[in-house]
Amino acid sequence: MQWNWPKVYGEDKFVVLLGGLHIEVACLSTIGDLLDGSGWSSILAEERVTTPGKADALLKSSHVKRAGYAHTFTCSTLWTLLHQAFGAYREEDPQPLSFEDWCIRHRESHPQFDYRYTVWKVELLLLFFVRSLPEGNFHLYLSSLSAPLFFALDHTHYSRWLSVHIRDMVTPRARVPDVAEQFSQGKFVVRKTNRQFSAISVDHAHE
Repeated sequence: MQWNWPKVYGEDKFVVLLGGLHIEVACLSTIGDLLDGSGWSSILAEERVTTPGKADALLKSSHVKRAGYAHTFTCSTLWTLLHQAFGAYREEDPQPLSFEDWCIRHRESHPQFDYRYTVWKVELLLLFFVRSLPEGNFHLYLSSLSAPLFFALDHTHYSRWLSVHIRDMVTPRARVPDVAEQFSQGKFVVRKTNRQFSAISVDHAHE
């Protein structure tokens, strides 16, 4: 509508937001595609994080909060294992590489390490995005959405429209500076109370 009728609905008159809750669901579904067939759901069931039936459903993000907990658990576990391995390497090597260089070397030589590292980084992006909403942290919101997650896993609609959304969020300072200032103050989310870390996305507020 904005592109077809710019004089009435132009970008200098309305700033369009994508729903944060729907973006979170799409991220969970996309990460589920990355984890599908990896044995992730079986591990969750074996470790009694959840039941086998619910573990399979988490791949499809049928329950947002439960899937979020599972990915938080996975991300923290991968972080612990990663740093345990790096700590063991540092004890054995008199001239150890930095953590970043060590990860790069292992990603190039070990496909399994590369896969697990990729899963960890993608889940970190999800957690950063989820954190940005209750904090009302606009900078974190944009930076967490800028990674090409949907492109990498061929989610066409969100690849297309999230790119437009990011562009709409970056450019208001030139078109509607007052809106840009409000966004930077955290007013791209809804606050129903004055408590910290309690903001929710616009579409979540109307669910």
